[in-house]
Amino acid sequence: MAIKTQQYLTMLMALMPRGLLWDDLQHDPDFIGLFESTAEELAILHAREDDLLDEADPRTTYEMLNEWEAAYALPDPCVDDVQTLQQRLASLYAKVTNKGGQSIPYFIAIAESIGYQVTITEFSRWTVADRVNKPLYGQSWQFAWQVNAPEETISYWRVNGRVDEPLASWGNKRLECTLHRLKPDHTTLIFSYGG
Repeated sequence: MAIKTQQYLTMLMALMPRGLLWDDLQHDPDFIGLFESTAEELAILHAREDDLLDEADPRTTYEMLNEWEAAYALPDPCVDDVQTLQQRLASLYAKVTNKGGQSIPYFIAIAESIGYQVTITEFSRWTVADRVNKPLYGQSWQFAWQVNAPEETISYWRVNGRVDEPLASWGNKRLECTLHRLKPDHTTLIFSYGG
């Protein structure tokens, strides 16, 4: 919480020694001006200290966003277009909080963190114990999995975005690149759109 200039002025004046000379100086405009300028600088420093708390959080950083991105190797190599401020913050937060994993919920969460709503289908090879109407998948299908996504995912501009950002962006290239980069190497990843 920022402390106002007047509050700092009151605190500085309270630190002054007591006595006839000092009591008279408290009514001198030049003397008061010295303390007002000091109080103003202290209030500015206090406000910047509050700003630093926002900058220390990857969800709310603005001035230090470039430094955060450099520390976490962002922008992601899968991003080939200009990202909005909100997309950059979301990418940073996802990278900072990512613990890794290989489960279905992990990959769904990764997709959600970059703006995609998906489901995942796993395949298993067919055995004689399976239902008659189950597809006949061979042994290699047990290492395949399918990401089901809408045909196009559109990201719209937000009110708190910058004026030089596009009003909308779309495409699934980022989803494919990100999941291919994170998938277990021994698996085959298939994408199904709009189904």
